[in-house]
Amino acid sequence: MGAERKRRVDLTDVIQWAGRAAIPGTDANSTVLAGLRSILNVTGGVTATNPLSSARDGITPDLTRVLLCGVRTEHGTQRFCVKFYPSCPEGKKALHSHALLLSRLKNTVPVPEVVAVFAGADQFGFPALVTTAAGRPLDHGLQELPALSRDAIMVRIAEAVAVLHDSDPRDLCIYAQYDSSSILSGWQEDAGWYEENAERAGKAADLVREAASVLAGHSGVPPCGSVLHRDLTPHNILAANGAIALVDWDHAGFSAPQEDVGKIIIGLLGMLVLPRSLRLPLARVFLDTYSRRRSLSTEELFSQSVPFALDTLLDWVVGGKNAPREELSWALQQILKSEGILQETPVGGDLT
Repeated sequence: MGAERKRRVDLTDVIQWAGRAAIPGTDANSTVLAGLRSILNVTGGVTATNPLSSARDGITPDLTRVLLCGVRTEHGTQRFCVKFYPSCPEGKKALHSHALLLSRLKNTVPVPEVVAVFAGADQFGFPALVTTAAGRPLDHGLQELPALSRDAIMVRIAEAVAVLHDSDPRDLCIYAQYDSSSILSGWQEDAGWYEENAERAGKAADLVREAASVLAGHSGVPPCGSVLHRDLTPHNILAANGAIALVDWDHAGFSAPQEDVGKIIIGLLGMLVLPRSLRLPLARVFLDTYSRRRSLSTEELFSQSVPFALDTLLDWVVGGKNAPREELSWALQQILKSEGILQETPVGGDLT
């Protein structure tokens, strides 16, 4: 594939590629790799449109392209992901770091299986990591499940995240530097920006100012750090037949574990596929399970996670995330008042 033929891929043309790997009598992974190469040949390959830059506390630099393929097999939906890395030495190092992380977590945390690692550019035009995991994103299939099944998935997610947070960063080649003072100064700096730009939130401006004031006043920084995923949104959690997989580890690093917890909470509160009456109990099930694993009370865990949740949610509200602002404002209110999340909810109860 010559460089002159490469152009930017329109991922909407290929993101729902389905069924081409389900060929009887063939190795599915090999067939998928052949199919992916065919797709990239048709689209003209990929181009490195973004400069290489280091992700804060992360294991990889920014990626040039990500290709997702949903493949139908006799066992259900299988998701294949191809991540393309820059061809420079830093890009290849990031590729191997990502593959190493997944291979060392696979026996303790539900992560994607590494199908292939291509350090050279001969297969796809760039170094690439191919992974696979079963299931659909949490925000696509959770509403179809009964209450008991939803709760069971929340329990599995909480247990997996707790195990991740107990992992030894040295085993995962993650640099374990933790600076609580930088977290505190980051909250105060961000809170000032949200206060100055509150009018961008329209009718939610007063709510933004209130939340920014709470964020600025937080001084209880967690005393120690853990290995984190750092992007545990519902779209990065796959579920199938009661099992889960945590995917998209581009931002993994080392910081306060409450950062992951806070982002999971707001991810659950922001799942628009579920009515509000279902989102709060799911957040509570997650908090209850995780807090037991960490020997904390649910209230203590929630309190420690609030500033991380506020910081992300305020960024969404003020920054104009592509979501209904009234739903983001509702989620912000739940974080500020806490009663709804901390209300006791029977596991498996009738939440509908």
